[in-house]
Amino acid sequence: MRIEFIAYESMGVRAMSTFVETKDMLIYIDPGVSLAPRRYGLPPHEIEIRRLEELAQKIYEKARDSEFIIITHYHYDHHDRGLRIPLDIYDRKILCIKDPLNNINYSQKIRSSVFLKLVKDRVRSIEICDNRIMRIGSLEMIFSEAQPHGHDPRLGYVIQIFINDKENTFLYTSDIEGAPLEQHIDFIKRSSPDIIVMDGPLTYLLGIRLPEEMLRRSVQNTIEIIEKVNPEILVLEHHILRDKDYKERFKEVFNKAEEMNTKVLTAAEFMGQENMFLEAYRYKLFGKEFKEGSYEEHDEATE
Repeated sequence: MRIEFIAYESMGVRAMSTFVETKDMLIYIDPGVSLAPRRYGLPPHEIEIRRLEELAQKIYEKARDSEFIIITHYHYDHHDRGLRIPLDIYDRKILCIKDPLNNINYSQKIRSSVFLKLVKDRVRSIEICDNRIMRIGSLEMIFSEAQPHGHDPRLGYVIQIFINDKENTFLYTSDIEGAPLEQHIDFIKRSSPDIIVMDGPLTYLLGIRLPEEMLRRSVQNTIEIIEKVNPEILVLEHHILRDKDYKERFKEVFNKAEEMNTKVLTAAEFMGQENMFLEAYRYKLFGKEFKEGSYEEHDEATE
């Protein structure tokens, strides 16, 4: 199995866009990418916009060459309606989707309807993958039941994915926002993967959309994953890397990982690249100083 992280927060954008190559199937997970419409009261910097365009092109090239595309939910940093990434990536592909009718909020139900109308005549087939197991040759893919997007189901539901090619095992959590709920970590513990890419909590919205108690649960549950699963690599990504102080917020997790010999990396580090925390340091791109508590932060359009 070869895992290639294409677009993530550590690469300068909002995304969890991933290509997985096995001997039986070329898989693309969540071919979408976006930027924060506002951070620190500032719009995207031109450096971020250029990076978005670069990575959208890379997503297009990799997804076009895939055979199986998975959409874990219908937020715009996880799927695209052809605005940035041409829809021909779906031509003659098997499209595996989060159920667009059940365990879904109103916003995502509308978005899924729009998206499926755009791609239904392009794809080879559409498979609803919630709580399913698929086997292709020696490849096994296990999809979780629909799980809340973080602690609050008002943001909708996502599906996690476990991939086993009999040589390596890989788990993609999608947007579980730090796994604050037991059902989030139950799927991970049952799967017991070698490599996990995990969405961390929204610590940059602590006290706004992330209660302190939910952060504590995320820390405790991530430590439990490290103790019970003991993965070789935990790629910590997405929401948590929008916070420039993410290592301090998750200090106990990093300490436990070191104790258990689990490597904690960003997607960029996994790929041998330099981290580009463009959103977390947007104020620097504009030549401004950070002033604690002087910004009203929101998590807008990308969700």
